[in-house]
Amino acid sequence: MTFLRFMRTPAYRESLRRQVDVERERQQRLRMRVASLEKKIADERHECMANLRKRLWEVRLGAKAQFPVKICSPRKDLENCR
Repeated sequence: MTFLRFMRTPAYRESLRRQVDVERERQQRLRMRVASLEKKIADERHECMANLRKRLWEVRLGAKAQFPVKICSPRKDLENCR
């Protein structure tokens, strides 16, 4: 019963409001971090593919290998990580 009375007070509401604000800020930071990491992954993948393409041409496979799907498939990479 004491807690129910406390829940009706302005102090409880303010405390709850602060907790919600803190959680919103935390969620925003996490979303920004996810976006940053996804961009970094995309950049790394692009660089990796460029390096692979360059290397294929260096070993004279470029004309024959025209970028095999099995080598480049991001889904395949993710499946191998599990």
